[in-house]
Amino acid sequence: MLIRREAQQKRFFLACVLLLTPACFVSTQMTSVANPEWAPEAPIGSMLVWVVSEDLSLRSEMEAEFESRASEYDVEIVPAFDLFFPGNSYSEDEVLETLRRREITAILYLVPGASGTRVTQRPTTTTTGCSIWTSSQGCVQTSSTTSGGSASRAHAEYSVSLVDAIDQSTIWTASATSKGNDFARQSNLRKSVVGKTLDHLRDDGIISWWSGVG
Repeated sequence: MLIRREAQQKRFFLACVLLLTPACFVSTQMTSVANPEWAPEAPIGSMLVWVVSEDLSLRSEMEAEFESRASEYDVEIVPAFDLFFPGNSYSEDEVLETLRRREITAILYLVPGASGTRVTQRPTTTTTGCSIWTSSQGCVQTSSTTSGGSASRAHAEYSVSLVDAIDQSTIWTASATSKGNDFARQSNLRKSVVGKTLDHLRDDGIISWWSGVG
């Protein structure tokens, strides 16, 4: 319990720091829907997260981010990177046996889509101010500063689905588009997508906040 509380306090502090720093800004829009026919016998206790990408750095980063946020919810989140070595091939029986042994009941697949940077043009503005001021004559010299030009802004698209680990039926599905300002990088967008995914899973009734018990 103490570990979970400390993790939440650290997250709150980081969120405050980010809010007070007018630099990196990311906006992630997500649309999600839960399968109305999904009727679980028990809440999802353990969920495997699998980022479907050959980019090992991206996989490791996003799966670890999901795991790090698990303390906020009543679900264990297990990175697929930790259970299934990317260089090996596994039969369906081997995968199912591993999931059974770890008591994992659902798999969250996250598939990166189109991503990159878009170049946008800033409007040109000119600011004029006084550069030399005297008490007798007032402003005797002015200077002008012109700003504008182009800026590169990161963007990325993702599709997400949560499936039953046994019968592979779809429990929940979503799509997301993430955009950043001049200072945001793809890593910032990825963190935003992870947070938005967990928020929607909670809002759609698939998972819940950590109850504080256990």
